[in-house]
Amino acid sequence: RALFFYRSKTLAESQGFIATHMPCPDCGSSDALSVNDAGWSHCFNCGQRRRVGADEGQTQQTQQKPKGRPDKGLIEDLEFSGIPARGLTAETCQKWGYGTGKNKHGDTVHVAQEYNSSGRVVAQKLRTRDKKFTWLGDKKDAEPLYGMHLWPSSGKRIIITEGEIDALSVSQAQQNRWPVVSLADGAQSAKKALSEAYEWLDGYERIILMFDNDEPGQKAIEEAASVLPPGKAFIAKLPLKDANDCLKAGKVQAIIQANFDAHPWRPDSVLSGGELWERLTNYKGPEGQVVPWDMMKGHIPLLPIPSVVTLLAGTGSGKSTTCRAIEHHLIKCGENIGAIHLEEGPDRTALGIVGYEVGERLDVSMKGVDRTTMKAAYDRTAGREGVYFYDSFGSVDPDVILAKIRYLALAGGCRYIILDHLSIMLSGIVTMDERKAIDVTMTKLRSLVQELKICVILVSHLTKGSDKGGKSHEEGGQISLRDARGSHSIVQLSDIVVALERNQQAEDAHDRNLITLRVLKNRQFSTTGVACKLFYDTKTGRLLDYPADYRDNPVDEFSRDESEPASDPQREPAY
Repeated sequence: RALFFYRSKTLAESQGFIATHMPCPDCGSSDALSVNDAGWSHCFNCGQRRRVGADEGQTQQTQQKPKGRPDKGLIEDLEFSGIPARGLTAETCQKWGYGTGKNKHGDTVHVAQEYNSSGRVVAQKLRTRDKKFTWLGDKKDAEPLYGMHLWPSSGKRIIITEGEIDALSVSQAQQNRWPVVSLADGAQSAKKALSEAYEWLDGYERIILMFDNDEPGQKAIEEAASVLPPGKAFIAKLPLKDANDCLKAGKVQAIIQANFDAHPWRPDSVLSGGELWERLTNYKGPEGQVVPWDMMKGHIPLLPIPSVVTLLAGTGSGKSTTCRAIEHHLIKCGENIGAIHLEEGPDRTALGIVGYEVGERLDVSMKGVDRTTMKAAYDRTAGREGVYFYDSFGSVDPDVILAKIRYLALAGGCRYIILDHLSIMLSGIVTMDERKAIDVTMTKLRSLVQELKICVILVSHLTKGSDKGGKSHEEGGQISLRDARGSHSIVQLSDIVVALERNQQAEDAHDRNLITLRVLKNRQFSTTGVACKLFYDTKTGRLLDYPADYRDNPVDEFSRDESEPASDPQREPAY
């Protein structure tokens, strides 16, 4: 620029003529600048007027007439004298075409001129003293980013700010020499604007997002960076709220340093290996509550958090009783739980848990259990604070159920949710087939579990059929993953899958009360196969550990001790 002024001045002084078709150092035009014999330069592209050879402080305050058509109602008389309150010089405002003028009400406003791809002013963004914005002209015709007309379409790096004032601030900090642009409509426009400018931005090796240090600005970074060319997005961190605050505070070097210290953007969900060391050193193993049955701990020692634990069972296989045992166990361990049973009312669910506590099948008969004993058991279990029941019956909207789960986790502090069962939750959906409905619901449930850090114990039915030996599921036929009803996404998105096998048609009455728990999938603990056998005590309604050599033991050993009164409120579960 200095060389240009020197040559222009020499030419004007020595020969005294008007030199035309010269390059403009401000807007980059190759031939729009003229120098008259009085020693003044004038650019017919950007309107810049200077005394040739003048210092920055001698720059003449001029009025620039934008090239917009009068019928678009653009403000034609603008002043570019700098904005002292913002720390912006006249040179910066002139380069950017950012001036002041009068709106239709006669109020003084800041005016940011928006150009189209041909370098023509097509719109103006007006800013009032109380920070209200209005547009004049054809906004849709303007380039997607403010300031694009000032810079080439390729280079080493370019900075993007949230607003025009910040863009001018960064530009001034860099002596108005290096590329910087801004969003025209603030943080909320980031994704759309950057998508539209994708091809132009792709010409730069680094695209640096220097957004505001507030919640909207940081949120906009994630949306903006996600649409930028892969590997080119970098994030700059400023010590104050925005670039203009830094400029006003005299922290010009901080703006420059933030540019060069910008770090590569990574989505929030992606971590580098180096960032995990502290987590690894503090890792204490899987989190969760122990399972109810000792015999099962060899396969599944914990009900892990977060996870989806799916129980696969046929009709009448004991899935509701198993859920009841798990619920009772978790309550006794002090956990907050949410019980969502879609085939029964909350009163029956609560009655089952209280009956499990006192060792009586209260759903069959309350005879022999007095009200005081029952109330004490209720207070220890179903009536305890932190235990929640869902009052619904029949088909329901899956999104409603998922919303209830979110509420139970966040408002109720529930780490465990029992959902019985998947098929009835989907039965009311008529807009898609069963397979698709399962896929959509399981995906949403899986995401919710991970987000809320909870364990959902999910009950799912089986397809109709029999195992390879010819036994049906009702006859204790062996269950495999392919027997999950409706869609493979049930087992695919579950962390643990346990099948409940029971021969309901066994001739031996004792065998009819045996439930085999077979682990089909075990992402957390790996071990699969038969985990244990449980014996259903018809007198107490409880599921008890059953030893491998059960045939050598009388069944009564696994039943309630008749010498122990059923109504004793202090009696612990047999397991």
